[in-house]
Amino acid sequence: MKPYREFNYWFIRSSENEFDVLSKANNMEVVGWVIDNHTHSDFTSDDIHNDVVATDVETEFELYRGRMEYAVGKKIMLSKTTIDAIDLSDKYKQLILGCFMIRAQRAGKDPEDAIAIGKKAITWLDSTDFFIAPASTRFHESFASGLLYHTLNVYNQIVDLHNLTKFNNVSYDSACLVALVHDWCKINLYTPYQRNVKNNETGKWESVIAYNRGNTEFPHGQQSLELARCFFKFDTAEKLAITHHMGHWYTHPAEENSLQTANERYPLVLMLQFADSLAITSY
Repeated sequence: MKPYREFNYWFIRSSENEFDVLSKANNMEVVGWVIDNHTHSDFTSDDIHNDVVATDVETEFELYRGRMEYAVGKKIMLSKTTIDAIDLSDKYKQLILGCFMIRAQRAGKDPEDAIAIGKKAITWLDSTDFFIAPASTRFHESFASGLLYHTLNVYNQIVDLHNLTKFNNVSYDSACLVALVHDWCKINLYTPYQRNVKNNETGKWESVIAYNRGNTEFPHGQQSLELARCFFKFDTAEKLAITHHMGHWYTHPAEENSLQTANERYPLVLMLQFADSLAITSY
């Protein structure tokens, strides 16, 4: 992985297949954009910085592709019929590390400096059941690694929703991060047990794995926020998005006005609610 300090240009994803190009020599001004065609890239300069050499930018973008930041905002291939938990876990970890690094760069720091705290978050996740837990007891993804599958599905919905005019001004790393941590409240929440179920095809009773649900110290979204704040610093929109990701049906009547205000002020709040809902639909 080429170190950040050796890049002359930097890249910020603006859509799934497009990146703004920032020049370090021009105080991180946007000098154009790159279209990512997977097999190659095409740079176009803006009207002001037409002295930028396209091949220099495209060469650096190919090296940027080898960094973890590149993965953030790129959809993950998912299939319920063939879930490879190890592969999905690796992709999730790459996304989390990529978010740490993007946020460090936005704060004016060297992205590589964020890897250590990112690895602490991953070490903690590995010590929990996040990568093997179900997403629910019976409502959706109630199978081993269902929570991981659901989380990445919500992430994919975020990528799609970002194409909408209402949401395309939300920063990619912010939207992707809240999707990745929104259900941390379900970590160590479910306990597996064996249950007898009748097979409708054979008429025989079979022993299958089922799950009992425990309790959390805080309400659903707030529990996720409290856990994620151990590793990330969130702005107001991100805090509210995580807290209210269940939307109206999980909001106490006394808090309805707060939810409505959050939805109206911060597109990210409603964006995550939509993504979470779309991820559990059957179409």
